[in-house]
Formats: sequence, C-alpha cells, structure tokens
Amino acid sequence: MKVTLVNQTHKYGCSIACAAMVLNEEYDDLIKEFGNNFHKGGIDEETLVDFISDRGYSIIEKKVTVYSKKEFGREELLKPFAPIHIVRVRATADASLQHWVVMDKKGKLICPMEWTDKEVRESYRIMRTVGIYKD
Repeated sequence: MKVTLVNQTHKYGCSIACAAMVLNEEYDDLIKEFGNNFHKGGIDEETLVDFISDRGYSIIEKKVTVYSKKEFGREELLKPFAPIHIVRVRATADASLQHWVVMDKKGKLICPMEWTDKEVRESYRIMRTVGIYKD
C-alpha cells in the first residue's frame, strides 16, 4: 500500500490526516464527518480506531501499558507488522499533546506535521501502534 503524505491543517488534526493517508481519502472530507473543532481539540484513539474499522479495515494493536523507562517497547512498537500502521507518540516528557503518524510496511514514518523520521523515532515516548489490514 503506497502512502501519500497528507498534512494536517488544524492544530489537532493529526489523527484525521493519518486516517486520510490510510484510507486514501481527502483530509477536508474526513474532517466534515466529525462535529469537532479541530483547532481546539482532537479525537481520542478509540474513536480513530473505530472510524477506520467502520470503513472495512481490521485492526491489531500493540501498546505499552506499564513501563519503567521511556525506551521500553520502542523497538517493538516501531517494527512493522501490518500493511500500514498508525503510531502514537509523545514528543517530550512534558508534552500535553500526543501525536499520530503513519508507518508503512517497511517501517518508514510519515508525519502529518512533517517531523522527520528521526524526530519521530527520537520522540520522548512511542505509545501505541495500530496495524491496519484491509478485509
């Protein structure tokens, strides 16, 4: 599955931009499906996963539930296991926002805010990887 970068145009639009990349749909069309003001707040991770699965995709998730060091699970969560993935990261320890990026089947990270692959990999914490499969 080839992934084309979709930039977020709202402060809290990373989840929608990632969904647009995964679903190969337009960001502005997907934004309209939500009642949110994405300049003031985003959607939670369960809503994102449900939104993608409602479009006919199956999901396998990996996440770190308990950790003693920020590096715990990083390598495993950045190891591709599906045709396409969405990865949740926290940029810094004091970041109030979490951020979503897309990872392709080869492990390339594509960020809707155009962080580099290195910046994503070196984020304070990699929190969750959602593997996405087309039924």
